[in-house]
Amino acid sequence: MLLLIAVVVGLWFFGILNINVNDTGELPNVTIEGGRAPDVDVDIQVPDLDVTTEERTVTVPQVEVNPSENSRE
Repeated sequence: MLLLIAVVVGLWFFGILNINVNDTGELPNVTIEGGRAPDVDVDIQVPDLDVTTEERTVTVPQVEVNPSENSRE
């Protein structure tokens, strides 16, 4: 589908495809009357959560950066 769209746009862009619209058409008339929103009763029960924290020491590697002589500042 994407390929088809790309081909049509490409043909139009290079002037090979010319699209003329003679009648723009119109949307249908729609009438909305009455109605009401549904009556909804929602009961949400949130579970009890026990959240704890724990302190830990993490060893991370050391990284040394040695810029080359040709590098920019």
